[in-house]
Amino acid sequence: MTSIIKVDTLQKANGTTPTAADLGINTTGNVIHTEMFTNAVDQDVQTNSWTEVWTFSYTPKLTNSKLIFSSSIDLRGQRSSGGSHDARFDYRIYTGGNLQLYRSNCGHYDYGGSGAWHKGNFVDNCQYINTNGSAVTWVLNIKTAGSTGVRFNEISGGINPHSTCVVTEIAG
Repeated sequence: MTSIIKVDTLQKANGTTPTAADLGINTTGNVIHTEMFTNAVDQDVQTNSWTEVWTFSYTPKLTNSKLIFSSSIDLRGQRSSGGSHDARFDYRIYTGGNLQLYRSNCGHYDYGGSGAWHKGNFVDNCQYINTNGSAVTWVLNIKTAGSTGVRFNEISGGINPHSTCVVTEIAG
């Protein structure tokens, strides 16, 4: 004997829509949502004070999940003059107001006499534990450290480079 049940809408006794957990489905560890953020704005930072160059917010789909932020950041440090040949710089990332990572002495140091610069794409991952479903803000700050300037998404001919960050939400 074959039976078919057709249902247009499921509701809990109180009239709300059931979640997967309400239906006995364990979603812990499953990817719930991914979203990619991009930035192609060319910015030139010439200070050794922390400068915010990129910020965005992600609103979780669940009220209890883990957020993985996987970023690929286009940065170039340079030293255009002076006796030092230090083109190093620092950057840091915050999520939800908390310092997630801090990278110092990125870039290039040249012991020669003709100046230096180094451009690179910096890839990092960090996680944030979401406990209430509120929007989480991601912030990238950079500063010169030993260089005379740091370029974020430098336009130098060809196609404008861009930085990306993919947010992956995993059920908790």
